[in-house]
Amino acid sequence: MTLPDATGATWDLTTLLASASPADLEITLTVAEGGRTDTATVRIAIASVPVPAVSMLDLQPKYSATKRIVLEGDATPVDAAHAELEWSWTGSIISGSTLTVLDLVPISSTPLTNQILVMAPNALAVGTSYRFRLEASDGRGTGAAEVDVTVNTPPSSGSVSISPSSGMAISTEFTITASSWVDDDIPLTYAFSTQPAGTTTRAGLSAASTAPAVSAVLPAGSLTVFATVTDAYEASADSTTTVTVNAYSP
Repeated sequence: MTLPDATGATWDLTTLLASASPADLEITLTVAEGGRTDTATVRIAIASVPVPAVSMLDLQPKYSATKRIVLEGDATPVDAAHAELEWSWTGSIISGSTLTVLDLVPISSTPLTNQILVMAPNALAVGTSYRFRLEASDGRGTGAAEVDVTVNTPPSSGSVSISPSSGMAISTEFTITASSWVDDDIPLTYAFSTQPAGTTTRAGLSAASTAPAVSAVLPAGSLTVFATVTDAYEASADSTTTVTVNAYSP
């Protein structure tokens, strides 16, 4: 560290050294009068300012984009006299070795000065990695912790089929099968439902389970059949097929 020259009998270094990095400084005083000079040297060791120890709590290996993402930090104060902390969250998008600033204001439902950061569902992009930084300041020093968050990619490459492709209400038992779904985060679970043509309401045929097929008797009508496939970190994807179910005729 290099300090600017100064003149006068007194030199207040408080402001200059307040933000200085740890270092050993050598300061020389030169006094001149009547053509004579003399010098004196003093050495100053700048020590690190103790800062709060910041950590992240309850982290997960991956997060689902369709769920709320909650990050929580904690900090241990340096001492009781500096127990009041001010918090600050920032975020970045990771692309290789490049970091791009992520604006947290429009996607967070908590103030960025909170100890906890909550981001709304679908605020982060699927398959993208992010870095979040939490700083805690006690007015004298600032501690920080960072965490990299990966947003989970949902299951892919699969389909759903139904057999037979048509039948009769009450009497025909249909088998619905989800096939060829791929995801690194197993186990996968499967849930099946139907939606009558012209409506937006689904009727569940089964609760989520690891069984990739279900058999059921279906109501009459033109139906869209859904398979909802979910991985271990709750990222999910749908696949659909259609079936015509005729009214029951004895």
